[in-house]
Amino acid sequence: MTKSPNETSADQGLGISGMSPGIADRLRQLYRSVQDEAIPDRFLSLLEKLDQAEQLADQNHRVKDSAQ
Repeated sequence: MTKSPNETSADQGLGISGMSPGIADRLRQLYRSVQDEAIPDRFLSLLEKLDQAEQLADQNHRVKDSAQ
């Protein structure tokens, strides 16, 4: 079998898409399972604190701009 210039020994035996058969399906299943998980309360709380900090920083920036 002749190798193309871009093909390496690690590429042999892989499907057209560059992945062995079944990997794409398993990746889709994993992605769906992660997608269906609920967001932990602690993470939501951190996001809420970040939003509050951004709003406060924006308000402080506006006050400084209006004072100039």
